[in-house]
Amino acid sequence: MSVLALAALPAFLGSLFLMQRGGAGLSQLIQQVVAFSVAALAFVLTSRKPLSSTETSRGRALMGVVVLLVLPLLAPGAGPHRWLGVGGFRLYMASVLLPGAVPLLPQTRSAWIALLAIAAALAAQPDASQVTAFALAGLVVLWRAPLSGLARVGVGVALAGATAVAWLRPDPLEPVAYVEGVLVLAQQVGMLALGFALIALALPVAMLLRMGHVAVAVYYAAILFFAYRQLTPMPLLGFGVGPILGYFAMAILCRPQEVKE
Repeated sequence: MSVLALAALPAFLGSLFLMQRGGAGLSQLIQQVVAFSVAALAFVLTSRKPLSSTETSRGRALMGVVVLLVLPLLAPGAGPHRWLGVGGFRLYMASVLLPGAVPLLPQTRSAWIALLAIAAALAAQPDASQVTAFALAGLVVLWRAPLSGLARVGVGVALAGATAVAWLRPDPLEPVAYVEGVLVLAQQVGMLALGFALIALALPVAMLLRMGHVAVAVYYAAILFFAYRQLTPMPLLGFGVGPILGYFAMAILCRPQEVKE
């Protein structure tokens, strides 16, 4: 396994402990174990041969992300529309899709279109934490993109607008102890548990920075901040199938690959 895959292991083990202390049910613990095992297996299987992609395949993948983020909006009822039913599960789609979308952006000429479309979908859900984290990662990509200064400013202003719209809309969801409130739960267990949790969360970000994946590191750093404020699920630490799947998708796409035009 690569260092990115191994970097997720401490947070996963910490999740099982904290979920048990926080009152999570056996079915949720099983879901966590199955999700991590399946995602890790997918990572191992895809690492057996080099990855390659074309401009067309990358563009289609990003448009697929947009479509899958729009699908939850079709669900009836008021309130946030962030989840998509898959079998008997409700997947938090932003946490599944965005980690893998960010490393595709620098390799795609039409990245600015995907940036705006994804930000618009997140604002419509609304998901203020995810759209902010994605916009910050997008700004890193824009800074390095071969665009004119005017184009960078225009896309940046549009991203800021989508972010503002999301924050201005109400979010009635309350934090759950072993999801958004997992750091508070760790602190209640003891300072040793809190210290372990903080190190486990910082490890993947440090590995991403060391490997040069700055935009992905910025995305995760922003999500960690909002999760600390109990506004969104903590990535990897605490209950959540979506963040696990998204992390390993990101780890696969951050591997060296042959980028074709």
